Formats: sequence, C-alpha cells, structure tokens
Amino acid sequence: MIRRLIIIGLIFCILIPGIASANTDTNKQYSISTPFPGRVVEAGTVSSFPITIESVGMGETGRLWVHTFSGTTANWEFYFVKDGSEVTQVTLPAGTKETVTLEVETDSQTPIGEYRVKVYVGDATLWLTIHIDSTHRGEDGYLTLRTVDEIGQPVGGVLVEVKPSTGGNDPILLTSANDGTLKTVISPREYLVSIEKEGYIPPPAVTTRVRAGMTEDLSDLYLQTRDTALDATWETYAVAVTPGSSTTIDISLENIGRAGATFVPGTEDVPEGWSVRYRITTGTGTTTQDISALYLAPGDKRDIQMVVTPKYREEIGSFTFRSVITAPTGDRYTGEIEASVRGSHGMEVSLDRYLLETTGSNPLEFQVTVRNSGTAGDLTAVIPEISAPTGWNAEIIPETVAGIAPGERAVFDISLIPPSNVVASEYKFTMKIGSDQAVVEDDFRVNVKEGSFAAILGVLLLILVAGGIYLGFRRHQRR
Repeated sequence: MIRRLIIIGLIFCILIPGIASANTDTNKQYSISTPFPGRVVEAGTVSSFPITIESVGMGETGRLWVHTFSGTTANWEFYFVKDGSEVTQVTLPAGTKETVTLEVETDSQTPIGEYRVKVYVGDATLWLTIHIDSTHRGEDGYLTLRTVDEIGQPVGGVLVEVKPSTGGNDPILLTSANDGTLKTVISPREYLVSIEKEGYIPPPAVTTRVRAGMTEDLSDLYLQTRDTALDATWETYAVAVTPGSSTTIDISLENIGRAGATFVPGTEDVPEGWSVRYRITTGTGTTTQDISALYLAPGDKRDIQMVVTPKYREEIGSFTFRSVITAPTGDRYTGEIEASVRGSHGMEVSLDRYLLETTGSNPLEFQVTVRNSGTAGDLTAVIPEISAPTGWNAEIIPETVAGIAPGERAVFDISLIPPSNVVASEYKFTMKIGSDQAVVEDDFRVNVKEGSFAAILGVLLLILVAGGIYLGFRRHQRR
C-alpha cells in the first residue's frame, strides 16, 4: 500500500509541471512579432516597425507600451498607430490577428551606438534593436514658420516672440519677412512661440520643441484682422542724413480692415531742431503736398513719404525716433527710425575786396579768407590759384595750407602785379581754391586807370595838335 502511494506521488510530481505549463500556455493572451526587429537610422529620424498581434487567449484587453532604459532612450518618443490614429490598448477575439505600427522617434542628440527597447502588448513582449549610425549632438536646430491672415494671405512684418518654456531665459524677438516667412537658428529645447502685429488679433501661444540638427516647421500661424486695421511698411528703418539737407523714406499703407478710416501720421522723440513731415505725390507724380491725415477705404493702398531734415550743423552720430501712424481706434503703427548723421564738407571763400583799382603797373595787394564750414573733418591740401589775363603775375603767401579744421579759417596774402604796358581798362580775374574735399571759385575785378603823368602828356598832345591846326589855318588863310 505504501509502495503504491509512493508511485502515485511520483506520477503527480511528474505531471504537475506539465499541467502548470499547459495552464500557462492556456492563460497567455497575445503573441506579437515583427519581420525586421533591427534597424540602422540617423539620430533624430522616425522608424516604423509593423507589429503583428495574434490573440491566443480569451480576448482580454491588452495595453500597448514600450519599456525604455534611462540614460539611453529616455528622450525617445514611441507611438502605436493604426489607420492614422494613436492606439494604447487592444482587444482581439481568440484566433484573430491585427497589425499596428510602432513609430519610434529617436532624439537627434543620441550618441552613435546600438540601443534596445522592449515592446509590450498585454502579456506578450518583443525586443527591438536600433543602431544610430550618425548623430547631431552639439548642433543647433532650426525653427520655421509662416504668418498669414484668416483667409491664408501672407502677413509680413509680424513680431515673433520665441520664449523658452522653462529656465527663465530672455525671449528671442524676431520679425517675419514680407511674405510672412521666418527661419532662424536656435538652441535645442522646448519653446513657447507667440506672434503679434498692430491691426491683428494675436492667436494663443504655441508650444514647440526644437531638436538639434533638425527643422521644426510650425507651418501657418493665423492672425485675425481687426475691423479697423492698417498694414504699414517702411521702406527702410535706417538712413544716412546730412545736416540741413532733406532725406525721404517711403511708407506703404494699406487698409486691411473691414471699414474705411482716417489715419494720422506723426512722430515721437524727434531730436531737437529736426524737421519731420509727411507728404504725398499729386498729379503726374512731379509735385508733392504735405499731409496731416489720410483717408483709406477698405482695401485701399497708398504710398506716402516721410521727409527728415536734421538741423543745420548737427553733430555727427546716430539719432533714433519713431514714425507713428495712428488709427481712429487708437491703434498705433510704429517704425523705429535710426538716422546716422554724416559729416558734410563745406568751404567758404571770401575776398576783402572784389573791385581793385590801380594806375599803370602799380601792384595790388589784398587777402583771401578760406573757412571750413563743414562738419566732416579737416579740409586738406588747400591750394589757391588765380586765373589772370596774359602778362599779369600773382604771388600767393602761403602757397598751400595742409589742413583747416571745421569752423577754422586760413588767410592768404595776394600780391597782383600788372604788366608794364598795361592798358587802362577793367580786367576780370577768377580766384580758385582747391582742396581734397571741395573746390570753390570766386570772381573779382581790377580797374586800371591812367596815371597823372600820362594825363599831362595827353593834354600837352592835345594842345600841340590844336596849335598845329591853328597855325595851318592861319597860313592857308593868308594865301
């Protein structure tokens, strides 16, 4: 009896593991597989793995997930996709199959190497191997976008603020191009992107993640047009100006609102002594008219000019002020203008006398003053010259001046010597002052009179001629 019990016990010991194994197989719900569990990819790209799921149990619900490993695939993204939608669970009747796609988005900064992840579908598991053969570790990323209105038309000149989601860093301020596009190089991280422009209702900020070596395209960001809105575009925001001279900046205006409105151009923070006014061209475009306001119907476009005139003798440097177009709603459209004052070269020439008189060949002495009336530095290599009639000679002291500083002057002593046989008359001369920066000419005249001795000789000659005529008349009368 005891022997029989021992034999039965041994049989049970042999059968129990088989029964447990059978129960385990019977309790298993799913089996998964993929034809190519290993891939070679570039860091930052997306790999797709088709996963075949077979129900081998009672059709219970199974969760789809991926186990990653810290320090290697922690920043990777995993999505199970079916018919274009992400799925997280599966329920299949016993004996049926289904295929889902596992999308694996690797981090672009993943070092080169081989990485393994474990896929779970219910109680089924599958190992995948991904080999990174190139990486963008240490590289910047790219952010692109396009700003448009509610009907999809591009909106240029939109202020774009790109602010890190965490860390408290200062935001990056950018401006979209005239066609609404923007592309910038930026450090890899998560950002909040917001857009703004006068005349439009800004949309909520968008969260985006820029990856190293990759381009994050936000595509179209929409702005809604206000009822009263203006699209103002300044031809340039930086000009070079000359003291006392006018410079124009073209401004294009378009009423993009739903109603007509009168817009008022103005300025803020204009430097003291400067003049800024607005004008439009009229008629054939050859005449201009100053304006203080401009009405635009919906859709109307009009070009105006801003005329900037710095004060005379303004110092060389950069000056900033704002050009402001104000809508009746109080909305302000501004352009920050930077005006760089260029130095001007000016030379003033003056003679102490412009009409000189002499008798015979007596020399003439006078002075010429040359003044640097510019602001751009010295007048260098200043040389005076005189254009004179034949036979006249001129002595100039000094013959040249190396430099005249702005506001300073130089005096030249001139000695003008007539020829010995000069005839009494009025003579015209030209004084030419040349320098490396400017040339100025000025005319003066010399009146040559007869001397007193010549006059006496002339009178005596007249007396002799008259006497001869008289004697001749008397002689002929006697005959």
